[in-house]
Amino acid sequence: MRRLTVALALLLLPRVAAAIPDYCYDYNDQDHDGYVYGLTGAVCPRDDCDDHDPNVHPGATEVCGDGIDQDCDGHDLPCGPVDADGDGYLPVSGGGDDCNDSDASVHPGAMEICGDGKDNDCVGGDLMCAQDADGDGFGAVASGGLDCDDTRADVHPHALEVCGDGVDQDCADGDPPCQADIDGDGHGNPTMGGDDCDDFDRGTYPGAVEVCGDGRDQDCDGQDLPCGLVADADGDGHDRIEAGGDDCDDSAPGVYPGAAEVCDDEIDQDCNGRDLSCGSLSGDADADGYLSFEAGGTDCNDNDAAAYPGAPEVCGDARDQDCDGRDAVLGVDEGCSVLPPTNPAFKDAPVVVLGGEAAPESCRAVGGSAGLWWLAVGLVALTWRRRR
Repeated sequence: MRRLTVALALLLLPRVAAAIPDYCYDYNDQDHDGYVYGLTGAVCPRDDCDDHDPNVHPGATEVCGDGIDQDCDGHDLPCGPVDADGDGYLPVSGGGDDCNDSDASVHPGAMEICGDGKDNDCVGGDLMCAQDADGDGFGAVASGGLDCDDTRADVHPHALEVCGDGVDQDCADGDPPCQADIDGDGHGNPTMGGDDCDDFDRGTYPGAVEVCGDGRDQDCDGQDLPCGLVADADGDGHDRIEAGGDDCDDSAPGVYPGAAEVCDDEIDQDCNGRDLSCGSLSGDADADGYLSFEAGGTDCNDNDAAAYPGAPEVCGDARDQDCDGRDAVLGVDEGCSVLPPTNPAFKDAPVVVLGGEAAPESCRAVGGSAGLWWLAVGLVALTWRRRR
């Protein structure tokens, strides 16, 4: 009984919603599709164009070319060309330009694959595969490729040209003579002491903008940038260094220049080249009398008591003792002098000091007081051996 009540309610629902009298459906919906073919006109609507076919009514699916107006729009849908393989291109037989409408990989603009027996791009036949005897990825010129010497894997259109060796590595215009800066990009030829990794390409030099996936190393970092590599992978607003940015770790959103540094966590959050020492936050961790940068002071390395503004600079040790922003260079910075260490055994290993206090007497020369002491010890030892 309950199922019958629900069925009756569903049957009566469209009638109530449309405010159409029940007798309109009783006498004017012969195919029971819910649409009326009204005979009285003013009272009962006439929206079913064929009251003997339940598949014909407004909104029904139209079948093309069958001579039936299924959706009651006044005409049958004409049948046109069909894209059978769903590649977005109509067949040639239907006025389109798809030369094989049964294969979705074949259509105008598709990548042509040599030697597969298909005209993938519909230009008129399959592409002949060029022979690649040296396996460098470039076919020989004789077989339609671009490799000018298919016996050498280091010779192909993307190879790095070496000047003056008699070989045309990049298959361009022969072997060029060596010059200091052949491409004029301001970076010298590596064979002449420069840092340009490709001195035949003006767009290639250290610091150049890298183009992903082109097989070239524009910024001379030793590799091409993969196109799948996102410039700002961690979304912190700073691009990775490989993409020309300043983010020293593009996998961590909390690491970028200017980020808040966390002390002693072995992470360089602010990309300044070092982790923050928690001791430096107290003021003077190395007790050299100078406060750290983090505490508002001027000590450039609060973990090294020998580093502070005005400290004696040691030349060439890769440390900035006097906090002037760089290490001193012997022969360039004034005040560098060579002082031997105290132990004569290491007198050939000079210590270079720039400025600051004078060296202790024991450090000045082998001939000083320390040198005389060691000389006396040596004489005594020699005399003792002779007496034995």
